[in-house]
Amino acid sequence: MAAASEETGWDRVKSVFDLRRHHRTVPEEIQTISQTVLVTSLGGLVLGGLIGARKAGDQFIIMHSNSKFSSVMQAQRELHSSTIFGFVRHGCRWGWKMGLFTGIFSGILNLCTVYRDKDDALNYVAAGAVAGGCSRVLYGVKPAIGGTVIGVLLSLPFGLVMQGLSYALVGKEKLKEMRREAADKRRLEWDQQQANTSVVISDLEKELVSLSDQSPSQDVRGLKDT
Repeated sequence: MAAASEETGWDRVKSVFDLRRHHRTVPEEIQTISQTVLVTSLGGLVLGGLIGARKAGDQFIIMHSNSKFSSVMQAQRELHSSTIFGFVRHGCRWGWKMGLFTGIFSGILNLCTVYRDKDDALNYVAAGAVAGGCSRVLYGVKPAIGGTVIGVLLSLPFGLVMQGLSYALVGKEKLKEMRREAADKRRLEWDQQQANTSVVISDLEKELVSLSDQSPSQDVRGLKDT
């Protein structure tokens, strides 16, 4: 427990990316970020694709309302091609934008939670500000500032709701205890792994020493036999 109190925020952040402390497995925070990006990207792909397909179909009908086709099959084929192209174009655009935004938001949220060792609305505000600013930074300084403000305004109510639900369902002290127990568990697992590694290395060294001691005596015995 003394080591836990001396652990700084940067130590906790660095431990997230230290695979040795997680037994070469992906940490839970990284899994959460990747799963969030995957789900939102697929959702943006489907949602944007449906909107783009409908818009492309309507535009095709308006633009070719007076056009003549050789057959009904040709008209349907071109209409389907236009809607598919609209689905892919708008779906990919929505997918990567939503994936990037939620990736930044989820990454900052998890890192702030680990660094501060607290799960409150301030983490959501920081994540919303960074994600909103980054999503509009390519359009200039003013749009980036506007995106930051919008991100703060949208994430603050959401963060307050999530904080209230966490405290209502689990309790503030219980959350702190759960995070402390998880950190202690990771530290104990890492210490145990280090101890096992030391034991294996010492056993190998003993075997090497015993083999090196046996080999000269065997050589001398072989010479006497000859």
